[in-house]
Amino acid sequence: MVLMALEKAQQSCRMGPLASFTLQSLPAVTGIVDRLEERGLVQRQRDPHDRRSVVVCLTEKGKTLLSQIKAERQQTLEEIFKVLTPEERAFLNSVLEKLTRVLETPEQGGSGC
Repeated sequence: MVLMALEKAQQSCRMGPLASFTLQSLPAVTGIVDRLEERGLVQRQRDPHDRRSVVVCLTEKGKTLLSQIKAERQQTLEEIFKVLTPEERAFLNSVLEKLTRVLETPEQGGSGC
């Protein structure tokens, strides 16, 4: 979730908004970011707009891993949805798109990074 949130932000993200977006406490996200940083998937930098703050951003290695995860997820979903008729898939897709729009609205829990 942290990697996806950073990708969605298309830039760096401060820890507070990152915790909010992933529905985690700040200490939990700090631990997650520590482990991701140890693996070379993210890096911390000073916020160029506020030198007192730290931002997190994806590394190339993190972007590559996220692409692999998304491809595997897509393949799995395609296998799962084979049991649905084309009409059922279209209906499900419309419902999921509607829910996604709501979740992406900042006041409804969007990233805010």
